[in-house]
Amino acid sequence: MPIIVLRFVKSKRKSGASAPAPEITARMRHGVAGVWQFTTLYAFQGQPDAGFPYGGLAFDTRGNLYGTTYYDGANNLGSIYQLARQPDGTWTETVLYSFKGGRDGSGSISNVVFSKTGGLYGTTSAGGASCDCGTIFKLTATVSGVWKESIVYRFHGAPGGAFAYNGMVGDKAGNFYGTTVHGGAGDDGVIYKFTP
Repeated sequence: MPIIVLRFVKSKRKSGASAPAPEITARMRHGVAGVWQFTTLYAFQGQPDAGFPYGGLAFDTRGNLYGTTYYDGANNLGSIYQLARQPDGTWTETVLYSFKGGRDGSGSISNVVFSKTGGLYGTTSAGGASCDCGTIFKLTATVSGVWKESIVYRFHGAPGGAFAYNGMVGDKAGNFYGTTVHGGAGDDGVIYKFTP
């Protein structure tokens, strides 16, 4: 069953006016002030394409969308993808990196976040160190347009963190913050700060 990326757009209409002609696959009413429109931007195709995205999306400065998937990609261990808007309004999806498992990480369910220098960071829920506790990854665009992935941190479990499911958020100083579901003194998880 295909997984879809969604977009909701609110179109305004005057009270009592007839609704605009359907332009989309589905829609939901939102009070009397307008109609919410549901549009499928892209339907994932499964391996070797991306599939099963659990994390949120992030925009870059050019309006492209980025995210991760838990499964699929070339190795069926998850991927990082880009969705780029075309001049005709359609969106084109590209798998930027397929996780390899082991020390590289796998099974990302995180959002992604950009650094001040344009690096794309996120987490994996598995892989990394010998405990299979997950990683923090960085994706960098090269001058040739190819994206290069590197693991910048491997979680090691208690008393440190393990299994970072939710990605990270950044502050103005360029630090990232996140949580893990395990690790810490009681193995009940930690809140961490990561400085690239």
